[in-house]
Amino acid sequence: MSRYFNYFPKLIYTSNGTSTVITDLMTRPALLQMDIDNSSLYYQYDIQEGDTPEIIASKYYGDAELHWAVMIPNQIIDPLYDWPMAYQQFIDFITDKYGSQANALSTIHHYERIISSTDGLSGQITSDTFVIPVTTPFKELANVANTMMLPSSNNSIGDGRQTVDTGYLYVWDGTKWVLELSLTEYNAIVPYTTSHSVGYSTVSIEQTKQPVDCYSYEEALNESKRTINLIRKELISDVKSQFINLMSV
Repeated sequence: MSRYFNYFPKLIYTSNGTSTVITDLMTRPALLQMDIDNSSLYYQYDIQEGDTPEIIASKYYGDAELHWAVMIPNQIIDPLYDWPMAYQQFIDFITDKYGSQANALSTIHHYERIISSTDGLSGQITSDTFVIPVTTPFKELANVANTMMLPSSNNSIGDGRQTVDTGYLYVWDGTKWVLELSLTEYNAIVPYTTSHSVGYSTVSIEQTKQPVDCYSYEEALNESKRTINLIRKELISDVKSQFINLMSV
């Protein structure tokens, strides 16, 4: 990664009367705002076992020094933490954190309440999963009206909480809605299937619930890092020039 850091601006750091030229790594976060929302600019790639940013850059762009073009658009700051672990690395992580694979598989990390709807005309299925932390007690929020509408975004009422259905309380944690229930309330959730007519279609709604063990939780978290966006080859020369210009400002 030596040439990569050569592009960064330099600072003079003085300590105890001695001045040293250092690399200004704080420039990096601004570059993480690169706009790749336009799917025509990139394609999706699933990280394979043994892949590193350098290996992918070498395979796709023919230049391992373009590893930054793999990392920055995907907001990868530290490959040790933002990159999916290889299988053996993952097993070692599980063993170190939970004592053994068996312990991770037998320990409940959280519960989930899942509500799915299926459009009988189009076949389209939508699903909302609400996480129920194992140790979170049920909380009530006064002076907030109940609503039968499921939350679909990070809108909220009052202090960031929102009631959904009578007796259920959800909190938006920045990425998902978390259902604040104790295990007692979780056990009271009854799976069901119902349907109703919407226009010319019949929509089926199903409620299920399930426990999620620690191994499955960690595995899903690790796998969520596997699909990344790669800037298309034909654009990389322009992106490289813009990157160098930004760093030289």
